[in-house]
Amino acid sequence: MTTTNGLLKQKILVGSLPVSAGVTVRYIINRTISVIKSGETLSCTFVNPGCEITSTRYSDYSDLLHKFDFVLPDGVGVVVAAKWLGRPKLYRASFDMTSVARPLFDAAAQLGACVAIIGGKDGVANKASEIVSESYPGLHVGYHHSGFFKKTNEVVEGIKQSGAEIVIVGMGAPYQERFSYTLARSNWKGSVFTCGGFLDQLIESDSENNFYPKYVDSLNLRFLYRLYKDPLRLWRRYLLHYPLFLYRVIIQKLSGG
Repeated sequence: MTTTNGLLKQKILVGSLPVSAGVTVRYIINRTISVIKSGETLSCTFVNPGCEITSTRYSDYSDLLHKFDFVLPDGVGVVVAAKWLGRPKLYRASFDMTSVARPLFDAAAQLGACVAIIGGKDGVANKASEIVSESYPGLHVGYHHSGFFKKTNEVVEGIKQSGAEIVIVGMGAPYQERFSYTLARSNWKGSVFTCGGFLDQLIESDSENNFYPKYVDSLNLRFLYRLYKDPLRLWRRYLLHYPLFLYRVIIQKLSGG
Protein backbone atom coordinates (compact mmCIF):
# COMPACT_ATOMS: atom_id res chain seq x y z
CA MET A 1 0.00 0.00 0.00
CA THR A 2 1.30 3.44 -0.87
CA THR A 3 0.29 6.95 -0.03
CA THR A 4 -1.05 9.24 -2.72
CA ASN A 5 2.35 10.63 -3.60
CA GLY A 6 3.90 7.16 -3.74
CA LEU A 7 6.09 7.77 -0.70
CA LEU A 8 5.88 6.04 2.66
CA LYS A 9 6.55 8.16 5.72
CA GLN A 10 9.64 7.14 7.64
CA LYS A 11 9.04 4.48 10.28
CA ILE A 12 11.28 4.11 13.32
CA LEU A 13 11.51 1.20 15.75
CA VAL A 14 10.47 1.88 19.32
CA GLY A 15 10.95 -1.42 21.10
CA SER A 16 9.87 -3.76 18.34
CA LEU A 17 7.09 -1.45 17.11
CA PRO A 18 7.49 0.43 13.80
CA VAL A 19 6.05 3.93 14.19
CA SER A 20 5.65 6.74 11.65
CA ALA A 21 7.84 9.71 12.55
CA GLY A 22 6.88 13.37 12.19
CA VAL A 23 3.21 12.72 11.39
CA THR A 24 0.65 15.04 12.97
CA VAL A 25 -3.11 14.60 13.25
CA ARG A 26 -3.63 17.50 10.84
CA TYR A 27 -1.38 15.83 8.29
CA ILE A 28 -3.41 12.61 8.51
CA ILE A 29 -6.70 14.46 8.04
CA ASN A 30 -5.34 16.34 5.01
CA ARG A 31 -4.06 13.09 3.50
CA THR A 32 -7.45 11.49 4.04
CA ILE A 33 -9.17 14.34 2.22
CA SER A 34 -6.65 14.04 -0.60
CA VAL A 35 -7.22 10.28 -0.88
CA ILE A 36 -11.01 10.70 -1.08
CA LYS A 37 -10.65 13.26 -3.86
CA SER A 38 -8.03 11.29 -5.80
CA GLY A 39 -9.65 7.85 -5.48
CA GLU A 40 -6.64 6.11 -3.95
CA THR A 41 -6.13 4.07 -0.78
CA LEU A 42 -4.62 4.90 2.60
CA SER A 43 -4.24 2.73 5.70
CA CYS A 44 -3.63 3.95 9.24
CA THR A 45 -3.30 2.10 12.53
CA PHE A 46 -2.15 2.95 16.05
CA VAL A 47 0.19 1.32 18.58
CA ASN A 48 0.61 1.68 22.33
CA PRO A 49 3.07 0.00 24.71
CA GLY A 50 0.64 -2.90 25.13
CA CYS A 51 1.14 -3.78 21.46
CA GLU A 52 4.60 -5.08 22.36
CA ILE A 53 3.04 -8.24 23.80
CA THR A 54 0.84 -8.56 20.70
CA SER A 55 3.95 -8.69 18.51
CA THR A 56 5.28 -11.61 20.59
CA ARG A 57 2.01 -13.56 20.46
CA TYR A 58 1.11 -13.12 16.79
CA SER A 59 3.86 -13.73 14.27
CA ASP A 60 2.20 -11.66 11.52
CA TYR A 61 1.54 -8.55 13.59
CA SER A 62 4.87 -6.76 13.12
CA ASP A 63 4.85 -7.52 9.40
CA LEU A 64 1.36 -6.06 9.13
CA LEU A 65 2.43 -2.86 10.87
CA HIS A 66 5.24 -2.37 8.36
CA LYS A 67 2.71 -2.66 5.52
CA PHE A 68 0.44 0.11 6.79
CA ASP A 69 0.95 3.55 5.33
CA PHE A 70 0.91 5.10 8.80
CA VAL A 71 1.48 3.62 12.26
CA LEU A 72 0.84 6.32 14.85
CA PRO A 73 1.74 6.40 18.56
CA ASP A 74 -1.40 5.91 20.64
CA GLY A 75 -0.63 7.71 23.89
CA VAL A 76 2.39 9.41 25.36
CA GLY A 77 4.27 6.24 26.36
CA VAL A 78 5.56 5.54 22.85
CA VAL A 79 6.27 9.24 22.27
CA VAL A 80 8.35 9.52 25.46
CA ALA A 81 10.21 6.29 24.71
CA ALA A 82 11.14 7.50 21.22
CA LYS A 83 12.45 10.78 22.65
CA TRP A 84 14.54 8.90 25.24
CA LEU A 85 15.98 6.74 22.46
CA GLY A 86 16.95 9.86 20.51
CA ARG A 87 14.62 9.03 17.64
CA PRO A 88 12.94 11.54 15.30
CA LYS A 89 10.00 13.29 16.93
CA LEU A 90 6.69 11.46 17.28
CA TYR A 91 3.32 13.13 17.76
CA ARG A 92 0.71 11.45 19.90
CA ALA A 93 -2.34 10.39 17.85
CA SER A 94 -5.19 8.21 19.06
CA PHE A 95 -8.43 7.27 17.39
CA ASP A 96 -10.68 9.02 19.88
CA MET A 97 -12.41 12.35 20.26
CA THR A 98 -9.33 13.95 21.84
CA SER A 99 -7.27 13.32 18.70
CA VAL A 100 -8.10 11.86 15.27
CA ALA A 101 -11.81 10.99 15.42
CA ARG A 102 -13.38 14.43 15.76
CA PRO A 103 -11.46 16.20 12.94
CA LEU A 104 -11.86 13.11 10.74
CA PHE A 105 -15.63 13.11 11.17
CA ASP A 106 -15.72 16.89 10.65
CA ALA A 107 -13.84 16.50 7.36
CA ALA A 108 -16.09 13.62 6.27
CA ALA A 109 -19.19 15.71 7.00
CA GLN A 110 -17.86 18.69 5.05
CA LEU A 111 -17.13 16.44 2.08
CA GLY A 112 -20.44 14.58 2.35
CA ALA A 113 -18.39 11.38 2.55
CA CYS A 114 -19.75 7.90 3.16
CA VAL A 115 -18.39 6.05 6.19
CA ALA A 116 -18.46 2.38 7.24
CA ILE A 117 -18.12 1.29 10.87
CA ILE A 118 -16.95 -2.21 11.76
CA GLY A 119 -16.43 -3.55 15.27
CA GLY A 120 -17.74 -4.42 18.69
CA LYS A 121 -20.35 -6.91 19.76
CA ASP A 122 -23.77 -7.10 18.12
CA GLY A 123 -25.44 -3.71 18.24
CA VAL A 124 -22.33 -1.67 19.04
CA ALA A 125 -21.52 -0.63 15.46
CA ASN A 126 -25.19 0.16 14.86
CA LYS A 127 -25.42 2.39 17.93
CA ALA A 128 -22.10 4.07 17.13
CA SER A 129 -23.34 4.73 13.59
CA GLU A 130 -26.45 6.44 14.95
CA ILE A 131 -24.38 8.66 17.23
CA VAL A 132 -21.97 9.66 14.47
CA SER A 133 -24.78 10.35 12.00
CA GLU A 134 -26.63 12.53 14.50
CA SER A 135 -23.51 14.40 15.60
CA TYR A 136 -22.15 15.10 12.11
CA PRO A 137 -24.88 16.13 9.64
CA GLY A 138 -23.64 15.62 6.09
CA LEU A 139 -21.70 12.48 7.00
CA HIS A 140 -23.44 9.32 5.80
CA VAL A 141 -22.86 5.95 7.50
CA GLY A 142 -23.53 3.60 4.62
CA TYR A 143 -22.57 0.32 6.27
CA HIS A 144 -21.98 -1.11 9.72
CA HIS A 145 -21.19 -4.58 11.02
CA SER A 146 -20.16 -6.16 14.31
CA GLY A 147 -16.52 -7.12 14.74
CA PHE A 148 -17.36 -10.81 14.96
CA PHE A 149 -17.73 -12.51 11.60
CA LYS A 150 -16.38 -15.53 9.77
CA LYS A 151 -16.80 -14.47 6.15
CA THR A 152 -14.40 -11.58 5.66
CA ASN A 153 -15.14 -11.36 1.95
CA GLU A 154 -18.83 -10.68 2.64
CA VAL A 155 -17.99 -7.74 4.91
CA VAL A 156 -15.48 -6.37 2.40
CA GLU A 157 -18.10 -6.64 -0.34
CA GLY A 158 -20.66 -4.89 1.86
CA ILE A 159 -18.25 -2.00 2.34
CA LYS A 160 -17.61 -1.74 -1.38
CA GLN A 161 -21.29 -1.81 -2.27
CA SER A 162 -22.04 0.90 0.29
CA GLY A 163 -19.67 3.31 -1.42
CA ALA A 164 -17.83 3.97 1.86
CA GLU A 165 -14.81 6.23 1.42
CA ILE A 166 -13.73 6.04 5.07
CA VAL A 167 -13.80 2.82 7.08
CA ILE A 168 -13.39 2.66 10.87
CA VAL A 169 -12.41 -0.77 12.24
CA GLY A 170 -12.49 -1.59 15.95
CA MET A 171 -11.73 -5.26 16.47
CA GLY A 172 -8.63 -5.20 18.66
CA ALA A 173 -5.09 -6.03 17.54
CA PRO A 174 -4.14 -7.90 15.43
CA TYR A 175 -7.61 -8.68 14.06
CA GLN A 176 -8.39 -5.10 13.06
CA GLU A 177 -5.03 -4.82 11.29
CA ARG A 178 -5.62 -8.08 9.42
CA PHE A 179 -9.05 -6.98 8.25
CA SER A 180 -7.91 -3.47 7.33
CA TYR A 181 -5.01 -4.82 5.30
CA THR A 182 -7.31 -7.26 3.51
CA LEU A 183 -9.72 -4.42 2.69
CA ALA A 184 -6.95 -2.14 1.43
CA ARG A 185 -5.70 -4.89 -0.91
CA SER A 186 -9.16 -5.72 -2.27
CA ASN A 187 -9.21 -2.96 -4.88
CA TRP A 188 -11.36 -0.84 -2.58
CA LYS A 189 -10.52 2.87 -2.65
CA GLY A 190 -10.54 5.07 0.42
CA SER A 191 -9.01 5.49 3.87
CA VAL A 192 -9.18 2.78 6.53
CA PHE A 193 -8.46 3.49 10.21
CA THR A 194 -8.26 1.05 13.09
CA CYS A 195 -9.85 2.35 16.27
CA GLY A 196 -9.43 -0.23 19.05
CA GLY A 197 -12.11 0.28 21.72
CA PHE A 198 -13.32 3.64 20.39
CA LEU A 199 -16.81 2.41 19.49
CA ASP A 200 -17.52 1.36 23.06
CA GLN A 201 -16.08 4.65 24.33
CA LEU A 202 -18.33 6.58 21.95
CA ILE A 203 -21.43 4.85 23.29
CA GLU A 204 -20.36 5.53 26.89
CA SER A 205 -19.51 9.19 26.21
CA ASP A 206 -21.49 12.25 27.30
CA SER A 207 -23.66 14.34 25.00
CA GLU A 208 -20.59 15.96 23.39
CA ASN A 209 -18.99 12.57 22.66
CA ASN A 210 -16.34 13.21 25.31
CA PHE A 211 -15.24 9.97 26.96
CA TYR A 212 -12.44 11.63 28.94
CA PRO A 213 -12.97 14.48 31.43
CA LYS A 214 -11.09 17.57 30.28
CA TYR A 215 -8.60 17.49 33.16
CA VAL A 216 -7.75 13.84 32.38
CA ASP A 217 -7.02 14.70 28.76
CA SER A 218 -5.01 17.84 29.56
CA LEU A 219 -2.81 15.97 32.05
CA ASN A 220 -2.28 12.99 29.69
CA LEU A 221 -3.83 10.63 32.24
CA ARG A 222 -6.10 8.86 29.76
CA PHE A 223 -4.57 5.44 30.51
CA LEU A 224 -5.35 5.82 34.23
CA TYR A 225 -8.92 6.85 33.45
CA ARG A 226 -9.40 3.82 31.19
CA LEU A 227 -8.01 1.59 33.94
CA TYR A 228 -10.42 3.16 36.42
CA LYS A 229 -13.37 2.63 34.04
CA ASP A 230 -12.51 -0.96 33.05
CA PRO A 231 -10.06 -2.49 35.56
CA LEU A 232 -10.96 -6.16 34.98
CA ARG A 233 -10.12 -5.94 31.28
CA LEU A 234 -7.19 -3.53 31.36
CA TRP A 235 -5.15 -4.31 34.46
CA ARG A 236 -3.03 -6.89 32.61
CA ARG A 237 -2.27 -4.40 29.84
CA TYR A 238 -0.99 -1.70 32.16
CA LEU A 239 0.56 -3.77 34.93
CA LEU A 240 1.98 -6.71 32.95
CA HIS A 241 2.18 -5.86 29.25
CA TYR A 242 3.49 -2.30 29.50
CA PRO A 243 6.58 -3.39 31.50
CA LEU A 244 7.55 -5.65 28.58
CA PHE A 245 7.59 -2.59 26.32
CA LEU A 246 9.74 -0.72 28.85
CA TYR A 247 12.15 -3.66 29.03
CA ARG A 248 12.46 -3.81 25.22
CA VAL A 249 13.10 -0.07 25.03
CA ILE A 250 15.79 -0.25 27.73
CA ILE A 251 17.52 -3.11 25.89
CA GLN A 252 17.27 -1.09 22.66
CA LYS A 253 18.87 1.92 24.40
CA LEU A 254 21.68 -0.11 25.95
CA SER A 255 22.46 -1.87 22.67
CA GLY A 256 22.52 1.39 20.75
CA GLY A 257 19.83 0.06 18.40
